[in-house]
Amino acid sequence: MRKIYFIYVLFALICNTAFAQFKDGGINYEVVSNITMTAQVGSNNELTGDIVIPETVTDGTNTYTVISLKGWAFAQGDAAVSSISSISLPNTVTSISNDAFANNILLTSVSLGEGLTYIGIGAFYKTGLTSVTIPNSVTTIDNVAFFANTDLAEINFGSGLTSVGSEAFAYCNSLLNVSSLATTPPTLNANSFEGLVLANINLSVPNESVATYSSSINWQGFNIGVLYINDFDIESIIKVYPNPVVYELLINIPQNIVLKSVKVYDIKGQLILDETSNRVNVHNLSKGQYFTLVETNKGKTIKRFVKS
Repeated sequence: MRKIYFIYVLFALICNTAFAQFKDGGINYEVVSNITMTAQVGSNNELTGDIVIPETVTDGTNTYTVISLKGWAFAQGDAAVSSISSISLPNTVTSISNDAFANNILLTSVSLGEGLTYIGIGAFYKTGLTSVTIPNSVTTIDNVAFFANTDLAEINFGSGLTSVGSEAFAYCNSLLNVSSLATTPPTLNANSFEGLVLANINLSVPNESVATYSSSINWQGFNIGVLYINDFDIESIIKVYPNPVVYELLINIPQNIVLKSVKVYDIKGQLILDETSNRVNVHNLSKGQYFTLVETNKGKTIKRFVKS
């Protein structure tokens, strides 16, 4: 009997800690599993400003790998007057749950990690995003994921995308340009782009896939062209954000451009940092203006940013 009781207590402890909550770096997390040592981003509706989620977090005793965001993690109410302004997710995050960033009206910048596979229902419902790049790892964008992002002007779909849900980009009234690296057209719902005049939206696809997209149901209405890297102006397509930046500067480049190096200079022209990643930790830099030289296989460009 004592042995059975011990097993019961042990099971209860495992169940209770499986959903334990803790805070690291001012952000709330929840334990997903004490066996795989994984955690998800918890409820953080009160946070504002620029948010960077690390690959690993600690509760003071154990270290956990961050693999997901729970539903409503950063969501605001319908009458939201504040929100986070940027979010950077690590490559360890594989899914963003339903309504995770819903009604974050001030959210203008998002960096999605290369491990992400699923974007949930209403994940970015009514945010302030102006452009979004979907990593090659993402296979599914669920229903109303980016519904009524009225400032969203550009969408870049990665090569692994297979399906886009109902009203996923409905009423994104500023949308002008869509690119897709997927050689096989992802499955679109008939109203994935509800409320938009598709003929007014440029769709760039791989050269070998133009005919396929042109004949594919629900893709036919777009103004379809060929996705050539030579058509791009390197100066205009490379973005750095957030700006001003506090912790991590993100270099956003198209999936088919190869990043060679990122060099950071102060206003006197002195080299401060020399990196090869598109994520540059600037937390230890003094406040002020800096310049970053971004070198790719298609050319170089200089961008200015402010460390605050």
